[in-house]
Amino acid sequence: MKFQVTIFQDEDGMFIAECPIIPGCISQGKTIDEAVANLRERQRSRSCCAPPPRGNCV
Repeated sequence: MKFQVTIFQDEDGMFIAECPIIPGCISQGKTIDEAVANLRERQRSRSCCAPPPRGNCV
């Protein structure tokens, strides 16, 4: 499945990659390629798609 990804560079020079259709699915890297690779890894591991923890946070 393919998703649209937005990429921008922050004030520190890091590239930020985000998949807007999946809330919280965002990653960064020193290069565009690294940021996209990190985002793909997050999507594969489903860590960006995991539900929020249940219960009270202390």
